[in-house]
Amino acid sequence: MSNATPKHYASDCEPAGVMPRMELPELNPSDSPSAKLAEFARLVGFIDERSRGWVDFYREVFGADGIARRLFPEPGEREFYLNESSELDVALQMLAVRRSTDRLKSNAAEPERMITVRLPRSLHESLKVEARESRTSINMLCITKLTQRVRSRFVPAMSESPRGRRPGPQLITPHETYSAPNATREEEPK
Repeated sequence: MSNATPKHYASDCEPAGVMPRMELPELNPSDSPSAKLAEFARLVGFIDERSRGWVDFYREVFGADGIARRLFPEPGEREFYLNESSELDVALQMLAVRRSTDRLKSNAAEPERMITVRLPRSLHESLKVEARESRTSINMLCITKLTQRVRSRFVPAMSESPRGRRPGPQLITPHETYSAPNATREEEPK
């Protein structure tokens, strides 16, 4: 039996668990892009009728294990077929409507995460102005921008390794010591 303390995010209300997933009808597999788009539209309608809020809708349609990734598993294929499709436009409009009518601050079934983003002052000022003009908060504006599809050709290639703390749950124990970035940490005794 292990006495190790489980790792968790500070924002977790309870220890990490499995998010409740919606029972979806079986995917109709096809190699045809038009059939995949039709299947995407069918399942988006199914999810729209049954989801409890925008977070459920987003997770089931666009999440890491959502129908968009399951129907179009290759990133290039997903970008090529979905970014120019009216089916994607409809799904994004459904998401926007759900977000504007969902008055819950968060979904109790799915804990929130907080990220810190380094950005130039001019971009921050631009976001503040855009949020004010849109009569929304910067947070809501950024979530809206993050839920939109981005073409890979507009994402700059990374020229160096990522900076900042490592992603995922963090647990610093008395046996661990802080070290400067790019240095190694002492491991917990086994």
